[in-house]
Amino acid sequence: MKLNFEKNLKHQDKAVQSTIALFESVPIIYPEDINQKYINPKLDYVHYKYRSSSHRIKTENGIQEKTDTSSKVIDIMMETGTGKTYTYTKTLFELNKLYGIFKFIIIVPTLSIKAGTISFLTSESARQHFREQYGKYIELYVVESQNTKKNKKNCFPSSVSSFVSAGSYQSDIIQVLVINAGMLNSDTMVKRFDVQIFDKYNIPFEALSSVKPVVIIDEPHKFSQGNKSWENIQKLKPQFILRYGATFPEKEVIIKKIGNKREKIRVKDYHNLIYQLTAVDAFNQNLVKGVIGHVTEFKNGENTTARLVDTNGKECKMGTCFFQ
Repeated sequence: MKLNFEKNLKHQDKAVQSTIALFESVPIIYPEDINQKYINPKLDYVHYKYRSSSHRIKTENGIQEKTDTSSKVIDIMMETGTGKTYTYTKTLFELNKLYGIFKFIIIVPTLSIKAGTISFLTSESARQHFREQYGKYIELYVVESQNTKKNKKNCFPSSVSSFVSAGSYQSDIIQVLVINAGMLNSDTMVKRFDVQIFDKYNIPFEALSSVKPVVIIDEPHKFSQGNKSWENIQKLKPQFILRYGATFPEKEVIIKKIGNKREKIRVKDYHNLIYQLTAVDAFNQNLVKGVIGHVTEFKNGENTTARLVDTNGKECKMGTCFFQ
């Protein structure tokens, strides 16, 4: 079945534009390595333009949370069902178009999400949709577990080798590697193999880090700081990490109260939050489906409108009803 994707949906385009605008006027450092055709150009996030763009975008998007505008971990908060996968896919096409980034690693928490991601990226509908807009397509590499018999020698993961060895001379192709948390944390990724890539790298993590990838994380609450997955993501040495999710990890902070009392509270562990589409926003913009429930009739109840004000996922607060 072929699907027709809508172009330029406002809430998705705003997330895309907020991300790529971070790098406006930021210096692009091109690799001078002998293997430069296989390495991403680097966007200089320590440059002051990056910080000033972060401040501006947060202000334009009305984000109140205090976050680190110099962080290379960029957070895009989007409610479930509003098209996160489409949004980050369009973002990687834009990053390629504007800045020449051509190698991305998508990290997902589970096999089911991995399967869904692969299905979307390889579907003819999605491939044609983005090819019409950008004249390019994605070459997908998937890191899978190796089913080897006892006493049989393990091989360097072919998907990793092919991804790292793919060059920018293939100008109509964007290279994307998909890996789930289980494989990310497996012994395979830290094992030293006999085969060397570029006569230099024989450990998968080292080979992947050599291309200066941009990492995209789906469902960031599954990759909280301090856990094994987050530590292994750092081994990829990503130049940027884009986190897309409706839910983000939490951290414990201490706040001062009246009388110098201190209290521990848990808050969302945002890094550089630049875009936010909450459940309330999604509902009020008719981006997600509601639930029809039984409502007791009352006098003069026809044509009554109620507005969702806030929700914590368990309870909701509705605005005052008014009559049209």
